[in-house]
Amino acid sequence: MEYKISKEKNKVSINITLAKDEWAKEIESAYERTKGKYEVQGFRKGKAPRKAIENAYGSMVFFDDALDEVFKKNYVEIVTKEDLAVIEQPALAINKLDEENFDITLTVEVEPEVKLGNYKGLEIKKAEVKVSEEHIDHHIQEMAERNARRVEITDRAVENGDITNIDFSGSIDGVKFEGGTAEGYELVIGSHSFIAGFEEQLIGMNVGEERDIKVTFPADYPSEEIKGKEAVFAIKLHKIEVKEMPEINDEWASNVSEFETLQELRDDIAKHDEEHAKQHAETQENNELIEKVVANAEVEVSNVLVERELDYMMEDISNKLMYQGFTLEQYCEMMGKKVEEIKEEQRDVAITNCKTRLVIETIIKKENIKVEQSDIDAKLQELCERFNKTLEEIKENFPQEQLMYLENEIIMDKFLAFLRENNKIA
Repeated sequence: MEYKISKEKNKVSINITLAKDEWAKEIESAYERTKGKYEVQGFRKGKAPRKAIENAYGSMVFFDDALDEVFKKNYVEIVTKEDLAVIEQPALAINKLDEENFDITLTVEVEPEVKLGNYKGLEIKKAEVKVSEEHIDHHIQEMAERNARRVEITDRAVENGDITNIDFSGSIDGVKFEGGTAEGYELVIGSHSFIAGFEEQLIGMNVGEERDIKVTFPADYPSEEIKGKEAVFAIKLHKIEVKEMPEINDEWASNVSEFETLQELRDDIAKHDEEHAKQHAETQENNELIEKVVANAEVEVSNVLVERELDYMMEDISNKLMYQGFTLEQYCEMMGKKVEEIKEEQRDVAITNCKTRLVIETIIKKENIKVEQSDIDAKLQELCERFNKTLEEIKENFPQEQLMYLENEIIMDKFLAFLRENNKIA
């Protein structure tokens, strides 16, 4: 077998030829493999000579099977030997195929060539790490609210800030609509959870009271069925509660945390806030470095890669919606768009994602950044300590898919470390 490679942009053509005797052996081999599926008068199935089958079914009867076998034996070998980053199935063109000649061309798209620009010696501004007293105060307040005592109110009507328990049933022109009815619903007045005008009209209601309120859905409301329309909600108020906030002092801090004083709790919050702020700042710096490196590179991203990335992104969106109790189709209906429109809106992001991945992979390859077994063992050792297992136990039960994820994480960490070491962050 002989082959020649030619390349034009992201298309690679592989011309494969076989000598006459090589092709004859492949045809003979195809006959031996497949003769059992042909029926020829005068012969038991699988016992007919090759010439008898060719006379009955045509002289090229074994060509397809022989061609498939040549492809299977040689294509992967050529791709591996030539280090071709193939991104789609090859297209086959038959130049000459008869009893004496085998000449085919496989055309396949490969990942585009990346021309790296400067990725060392760049300079970016160090991201600010800031922990504010206001954020600590906010965190303390959230803790206090989580631990606040609820007190039922029976001697007055609803006021702003109250927690109400209501039944509601919405209708438009006397017809109930989907999602407009609930029983025992807990609503904080002033939270703006519902459309404008709904919560305000509950103010002044007493426990046990029933009231009809009118609201108009905004013109840009996601549901086509009800946007811009006036609705009537029948309301019944079951309960009014308020949060009784605790006094924030040392005693409260010792009750809700492992610390004895309020100051110790504040110091611990500040410590964690600073760690989070440092991680956020480092991520910002890494992203800025990557953006600069990618901007300095030249790469023409093919449509095949973009479409593949778009499919992945749409699948990701679909999975996230599923966890929220929606399908992609339901989400599109709410947004008043088609699936293809949502997909097309992601195209620029998909192109950027593809370009970024290609540039990162090119630098990793050029700089010989690799994952060593010791790197994997170190990561697995962290799991050993977390789950109190030996390294051998962890390895034995570690899924292959998870191992690939772990390796990707390690190599990305090494790549980011390389960028930070070879560029200035000040």
